[in-house]
Amino acid sequence: MKFTDGNRPLQILLLLILILTDHSANALRYNNLSDQFDIAISIKVNTEENLNFDSTYLKISLFEKGAQNSLQTFRKNHFWIWDEIFMDQDNARSYSTHFNEHNIAIDGDYGDVVVADLNFDGLDDFAVIYDSGINTGPSYYYYFQRPNKTFYRQVYLSETMLYFPTVIDSTNKRLITRVRSGVRHVGETTYQYNSKKDSWYLLARRRLKV
Repeated sequence: MKFTDGNRPLQILLLLILILTDHSANALRYNNLSDQFDIAISIKVNTEENLNFDSTYLKISLFEKGAQNSLQTFRKNHFWIWDEIFMDQDNARSYSTHFNEHNIAIDGDYGDVVVADLNFDGLDDFAVIYDSGINTGPSYYYYFQRPNKTFYRQVYLSETMLYFPTVIDSTNKRLITRVRSGVRHVGETTYQYNSKKDSWYLLARRRLKV
């Protein structure tokens, strides 16, 4: 958000609106999604010091289980425009602790935060929603855990897979997304994990009738 004297009153008003609707004062802390770590998420108002972001940005903090001091923090853009996201702590899912595990994912929405072992190494990873989508469902950032309890954003999946996987195939080390494609079809995309190279690639893509 840039400031010039000409539109100062409007910008002050916009900032006040953002601050009043900002979630940062009461960041949601998710402590029931993993036995390995806690996650706190808030939407922060941008300032002139944060030139890489728009009016607001997403702040993600990682904690050792039950700890008060964060181990790691990520700041990322978000792009949703309609949904009220990160306002309900129960709007989350965990395949580790089984919290809301069997809830129906309407329009591909698996929750604001999802915890699962996404690279099949026995460590909990997580996904965070950043775009509510329109017809195809929300998009997610994916963060994987290292053995030293730090995390990194998995760039390939975050920029390519986007949608949370409908199937997490630990036997074949595959993630499979199924996204609506028109009225009578679903687009299925399969991503394969290469454990020797610690990398992902697109294995298959097909269109299914529903």
